[in-house]
Parts: sequence; structure tokens; C-alpha cells
Amino acid sequence: MKQIIFSFFSCTAFAETLCKVGDETTPDCEGLDGRLAADDTTDDVRVELLQRDLQLKHSKIKARGSLTMNPWNCALNGSSFQATTPDDKSEEYSNITRWFRENGTYGTVVQIPFSKTSPKFRSINSCAVHPTTEKLYCSMEINNKGSFLVAIDAEKIGFVHKLLPWMWAATFDHKDNYYAYGAENNQELGLMTVISGVSDMTVYESWSDLDGLGQQTSSAVKVKVNGNPTERFRVGADFALINWDVQGTGENQIYLASMLGDEMKLLLVSSEYELFTLTCEKTCNLPHTAPPNYPKKRVWGSAWSYSDSKKMYFSPDDGSGVHVAHPKRINWKDQTFFANWYGPAVETDWNDGISCPIDEGIAPADICKDSMKMLRSTTENLDKDNAINKIVSHDPDTGKDTGEGWVVSDAGLKGINACAVNPVDNIIYCILHYGNGDWVARLSAQGTIGFVRKVYNYAYAATFDSKGTYWFLNNNEGLMKLDDLSKYEAFDLTNNEDNKNISQQGGEIQYYDGESYSKILGADFAIWKTTEDNVAKTYIVSILRTCLTKNPPQEFKNRISLVDITDGTPKKVLVLDDTGVLPKPLADSDTPDFMRPNDVGCQTWGSSWNMIRKGKEGIFFAPDSAQGVYKLEKIDLKSSPPTATFSDTGISVGQVGWNNGFSCKNEQEIQDIGKVSSS
Repeated sequence: MKQIIFSFFSCTAFAETLCKVGDETTPDCEGLDGRLAADDTTDDVRVELLQRDLQLKHSKIKARGSLTMNPWNCALNGSSFQATTPDDKSEEYSNITRWFRENGTYGTVVQIPFSKTSPKFRSINSCAVHPTTEKLYCSMEINNKGSFLVAIDAEKIGFVHKLLPWMWAATFDHKDNYYAYGAENNQELGLMTVISGVSDMTVYESWSDLDGLGQQTSSAVKVKVNGNPTERFRVGADFALINWDVQGTGENQIYLASMLGDEMKLLLVSSEYELFTLTCEKTCNLPHTAPPNYPKKRVWGSAWSYSDSKKMYFSPDDGSGVHVAHPKRINWKDQTFFANWYGPAVETDWNDGISCPIDEGIAPADICKDSMKMLRSTTENLDKDNAINKIVSHDPDTGKDTGEGWVVSDAGLKGINACAVNPVDNIIYCILHYGNGDWVARLSAQGTIGFVRKVYNYAYAATFDSKGTYWFLNNNEGLMKLDDLSKYEAFDLTNNEDNKNISQQGGEIQYYDGESYSKILGADFAIWKTTEDNVAKTYIVSILRTCLTKNPPQEFKNRISLVDITDGTPKKVLVLDDTGVLPKPLADSDTPDFMRPNDVGCQTWGSSWNMIRKGKEGIFFAPDSAQGVYKLEKIDLKSSPPTATFSDTGISVGQVGWNNGFSCKNEQEIQDIGKVSSS
């Protein structure tokens, strides 16, 4: 009987597995009346026959229970989504929602009732779109049944594989591997599992089909952390895939990137699994306020990444904004990265980002064209709904409009100024003025606008130094600066006036001896370089707004302002006298309407250029009154008072009140820009 007893237990165990679905008995097993436990040869034979019969039926059930899942329609639905499960358990569903970047809102694409499974599922998370098949996969929690990798489309849910419990971060690589990370009971140290060949796996109607297969839960993998392999380690709450030569070896590596607090966790998966921790650069634009879960680290529950743009987006659960990073900004030597605010986000709890392969972001701004030597931004009808904003391209030899300019168009745009070309990336940056906020933005001749940083209202003078620092003058705050604008990933807020009204303010206000520079700088900036006592110096040069004095009458002199910015900290302003070439203000009878009444009898120099004219680099200024374009020939800091000498170029540009000048600098070395003789 020893052999018979062994056979009985093995058959009974198998039959019970096939007969049970949850706590219920399947129709195939009805009528057995519990006789599976009879201990005789007849019953043993009957069990053997039953086993064979159930095997046949079960194979048919499996075939009948397999599903064909529809791809997630990225072309129709968009490229960026989020999976969420409401905190309010009276709302018994999970959502797959589309993320609209232009305003940071979400729209429901698919609502999945908990009742879609039996028993009801609890939540979904760790979702990812397969990069080849474009099918959507998520982890699903079903109380008392386990965790499962499921496929989801607009109509149905299919079960693929058993998972470790409570996965919350996931992505696919391009080799058909699904990576998922999570932990039970909110443990800080979690586990990662890897399921390979997902696209070839059968998708079943029920979790019980996986039980019937005798499928085992996926296992945890070991990851090297600080040189030691371990199954438990800590990363962020969602993954973005990086396929980039981060280490500079000449070949791309594959990483799972996540955010944890102010750090980026990079998990190498293209070779031996290894975890690296990067810190954000000093100029990073991450949230400055403490997270709601302080003193714990900020939770970034949603991440997106795209194979075409390579950009990575991360959104914290506290709603403090979507942030963007690019692997090209990772400094492997220093173990640092750069990220910037990208757009608003909503506060969420149990959530996950989902990416289709193609990025919906704006096209990169074109570099400034070689032919655009003398550009000028202009606004007619400033601060009005009918404002006309243009970039005009002038011929530097004649001053005439070359026709290469373009209209800058966006809903609610009421002015444009403070334009300059960044010598680091050779892209045009301007400050766009709206009724509810001003923005530093990248412009291209194709009309695209890439928003970078919000700043205080009313800036009207700007330039870049050779390090790529953007210096600009705000009407109320005075001189300000922004570092590393070339590292920012621009975002799209066009035709979305309401969303430009956010609290973020960019720019560092500059002071000297506690005083701002608001009244001692001119209406546009140029860069002047010189050498003093064998030390290279860099100055911001501008021409001050100067007015005729009637009581008592005084000799009119245009005055020039110099600010030393060599070390990145502005010094005391030096005020120079013009040697007499620059023109006086227009007579009252010749003053245009846009200058009345406040600028009658005053000269405002709204445009300046560091540009090449007639084959030679120079610094040029033009007043709003269209009284000519003047070249800075010499600065004498040793005379008393110090002076600046100009020459009249014999050309002129248009008469307009809200304007500034700038030039493409493709032909010059960065360190050569702004060199003018001095004594």
C-alpha cells in the first residue's frame, strides 16, 4: 500500500488544485462526494482516470482562457499617461489617465472597475508600455490572491505572470525585459524582479489560470550596492529608462533612473546589476519647499522616458511640479545630474507614470542663423491684447530689414524684450511678457517657443557672458542673473494663457552694498572685455537713460554705465561720460507718440549689439528715437572723469519704444566676444 498511498496523495493534490478556483469547486469536480480520499485500488484507479480527464479539460480551459490583447494606441491616445488608484475606497476603480503637458492636467482614457476581476482587485501600479508591441502592462494587487503582472487594454484585463508583492516602479527595456521594484508594508528597502520574454507570454483570463499552471512568483535579483551584492536596496518610486553612454566608454549603457528626494538613483541593468547615486548640481531647479512627508525624502511616484528625445520626466506625489532631466547632463566623473521644473502637476498618492516610445515635447530650438548678424526684438502696442511682437533681422551694413525675421505669436503675449544669444548653445533667449507672468523662453525662426524659467515682470535689457550666464534688468528688482540656461529642457506653454500664472520665480537679484542696480543701468546690455594690470576683465556696458535739464539748464551729456562681472558677482557701477558723438534727445516737435509724455526730452538706448560689422567685431548702440547706430570705439578709465568714445555708423534702425538688440555669434570664439580697445 505504500506505493498506492503515494499515488493517492499525489493525485489528490493535483485534483484539488484543478478543482478549486478560490474557495469554490469547479463544475468538472461536482459529484465526487469527497470520495477522493477513499483508500482502495478502485478509488485509486478512478482518481487516476479523473486526473487524466481533468488534465485534458484543463488544457482546453487554458486554451479557451487565453486572450489577445490590443496595443495601447499611442498614436491616438498620446505618449504620456499615469496610472492612479483613488484613496477614497468608495470609488472602486483605477484609472489610466493621459497627462497633458501643456497644463499639467490629466484626462481619463480608461477606467478599470475593481469588479473586473474575481475577487475584486485592490490597485494597479508599476505600469509600462512595451516598446515593440505597444501593449500596456501593470502590476495588480488582489487581496488574499497575490500580485500579478497583467496586460490591460480598453476592454479587458489579462493575467501574465505572478509577481513579488506590492511593486510600484517599473519599465521595459528594448530586450523584452520587464523590471519591477517595490516592497511590502512601506519598507524603505525593496526588492526588484525581472521578467524576460514578456511579449511572447500567453495572457490568461484569470489569476487562477496561473495557479493551474503551477506558476511560481517571480524572484528577486541581487544588485551591487556600494560594492556588495544585495536583494534589498532603495531607489525611487518609479523608473525612467536611460539608453545612453553615461560613463563615456563609447558604448551605451542601460539604466533605470528614479528620483529619491533630491537624488537620482541610476540602476545599471545592461551588465551586472549595480546601483549609483547622483546629486543634483548647484543650479538644479528642484522643489525648494519641504515635502509633506518631511523629514523623509520626497516621493517621486511617476516617471516617463522616451526613446526618441531621451528625456526623463519625474513628478512628485505632492504636486510640486513635473521636472525634466536629460542623460547628456549627467556628469559621471562628479556623479551629478541636472534637472529643471517643466510644468505643473496634480497631487496624487498611489500612482505611476506610463510612456509611449515617442515624445510629445516641443522640437528643439534651432541655433541662431549665421546670416542674422543684427537682430532686434520689437513690440508695438505693449501691454495690450493687440500687441505685435517681432524679431527683425537688419543688415549690419545698411540697417535695412533683410526680411529674415518673424512674428512671435502666442495667446496672451503682450510684449517681448531682453533677447540675447547664449554663446554656449547659440540659441536665442528672450523674456516674453504676459498679463500674468514673464518667462525666459527659447525662440527659433520657425516660430517655436520653448519656455524655460518664469521671472519677475518687465525685463528690458539682457546679455550673456562667455560662461553662459544670462544677465538681465528688471524694472523693479534691478540687475538679475540666471546660470546654466543651456542645460534646461524647455517646455510648451503656448496658447495656454492661464497656466502661465504659476508661483515659480526665476533669477537671482544682484546687490552692491545692499543697493539694487535698478536705476543705474541702461535699457540694453552689451559685453565689454578688457585687461587691467594683466588681469582679464568682463563688464556689462549700457547707455543710461538721460534727459535734458531745464531748471537750471545744463549741458546735455549721454552717460555710459559699466559693471564688472568678471567673477560672477557684480561690482560697483562706474559711470562714464560720452565724449560728444552720441546725439541729444529729439526736439519736442519730432518726438513720436510712443515717447509721450514721459520720455519727451529724454534719450533711451533700447538696443545694443555685440556683432561683426564690415569684418570686425564691435559693440553698437541705437536709441529708441531712431537717431542712428553708434559704435563704441574706446573706453578710457584713466581720464577724469572716465569717458567712452563712439563713432556714427551712418545707419539707422526703426523707431520703436519696446525693443532690444542682439546678434548671432556663430563666427566668434566665446572668449573673443566684446573685445574693444581701452586705455
